[in-house]
Amino acid sequence: ALITDMDVPLGNCIGNSLEVWEAAMTLQGRGPEDLTVLCTELAARMVRMAGEEPLSICQERVRQAFADGSAFETLLDMVEAHGGDRRVLEDPDKMEKAPYTMEVKAPAAGRILHMDTHQCGMAACLLGAGRERKEDKIDYSAGIVLKRKTGCKIEKGETLAILHTSRKELLEGAAQRFLEAVTIGEGEIERKPLILAEVDDKTVKWY
Repeated sequence: ALITDMDVPLGNCIGNSLEVWEAAMTLQGRGPEDLTVLCTELAARMVRMAGEEPLSICQERVRQAFADGSAFETLLDMVEAHGGDRRVLEDPDKMEKAPYTMEVKAPAAGRILHMDTHQCGMAACLLGAGRERKEDKIDYSAGIVLKRKTGCKIEKGETLAILHTSRKELLEGAAQRFLEAVTIGEGEIERKPLILAEVDDKTVKWY
């Protein structure tokens, strides 16, 4: 198991179809750096558990699978085995898209000092990407695409994120919740590693 920094959003997408699209891009070597690194490290450890090769060789095998398309092809086979349509991932234009979008602008210049990941998720939930009550229907096209994340320097009016939803009336409330999740100020921030520690049997190795 890997203990990771959950205090910064992982990747750039929040929401069902948006995250599926981002995962597909990552398996083709075109995903966000942080998500690609974490997927590589997790997959490499699974490969190591299946054999006796050193971790460095397993990491290279995973990178090669991203680069040559075999990782993405495996995902397509999994989708097909579950009765899904692989063509939706092969052609992203076939994926369900939200009819309404809205750019969330930075209210001030400075640096993003912190992003409350739970509140970012709740903003996506307000757009329909999750359920507030058991009987609520999920909007699979709803969610958030992050344009700037923790540590980035920003200008006033710069786009921080793009909201996606099938219900236009949900945009303003979700935008407000998202802005409440973002702390903008001056100064530097402590850069934490993406992977904080590794758990192997009964040993915890902190990085």
